[in-house]
Amino acid sequence: MRKLQEILEKIKPQTKSKWEWQILPELKMPVWVVKGNQSGKVLAISAGVHGCEYVGIAAVKRAFESLDADKISGMILFFPLINAAGFYQGKKQIMPLDEERKNLNRIFPGKRDGTLAERLAHRLEEQLYPEIDFLLDLHGGDIDEDMQDLLFFSENVSKTVRDVAENIASCMPIPYRLCSQAENGFYSRAAKMGTPALLLEIGSGGKFSDEEVIRCLECIEVAQRALGIVQGEVSVNQEQKCSQRTEYVFAASDGFWHRMAKAGDRVKKGDVLGEIKSLEDVLLQRVIAKFDGVVWYGQTGFGVSSQTHLLAYGAEE
Repeated sequence: MRKLQEILEKIKPQTKSKWEWQILPELKMPVWVVKGNQSGKVLAISAGVHGCEYVGIAAVKRAFESLDADKISGMILFFPLINAAGFYQGKKQIMPLDEERKNLNRIFPGKRDGTLAERLAHRLEEQLYPEIDFLLDLHGGDIDEDMQDLLFFSENVSKTVRDVAENIASCMPIPYRLCSQAENGFYSRAAKMGTPALLLEIGSGGKFSDEEVIRCLECIEVAQRALGIVQGEVSVNQEQKCSQRTEYVFAASDGFWHRMAKAGDRVKKGDVLGEIKSLEDVLLQRVIAKFDGVVWYGQTGFGVSSQTHLLAYGAEE
């Protein structure tokens, strides 16, 4: 297998290309590249880590088609389908080709000799991170998720890495940016290893609209301008709010989930956000807000299993 560095070095300036990267012996990944007419930053834009989160996938297709290689500096790497099998088979979150059907976004840094998903995570860290200056990972609400538009940036990283990511996030047309302590995801591991990165969430319920795709494209444009890849100024979104505190709630048992708050709802301390009941309507779990805040996202499915991610809410600051 050829190293990504060797492939990128052979790409000629002022070109657009599409090819498949043999990232593992048994796995090829589509990569689309736009290389400008002069040196500059390298931006990676990824979509389809989760196969049923469609806004980012649609936006990547449009973004690549709209770019003119003669009018950019540096290089943009588009990864339209990180988890292609998950997309084509309609499998939420997991990688269906993985022996243990793992969630790629929960297993970084992966393992050199692990399952397919673990080896993919290891290979992405080893081959991709050193070649890029910024990673924008596109996500959205899965088929059973209600999602508020959000941006995540990493907290437990160097100040330089955090500042670059947060400064770019603050210019995007998204109402909330969240400080995250996660370290086992595609974007968060990149940040931990020294590459500034953001995770962008747009869309809900495994659906996408033209309006949502356009909003995602506007965020991509902000990243390109902020990095000097395309010409144009960026300005801070004065209406965007930052949250340093998020509460993640999981199911304590199997049961019937009755949600009482949806994404974007403002809640007060003491509000009941949802309940899990048994088949016979016995109360098994009641979710009560611990503080005033906003619901970031939540489970829309009726039946849930133990440890299902029910919802997340956070404080506005």
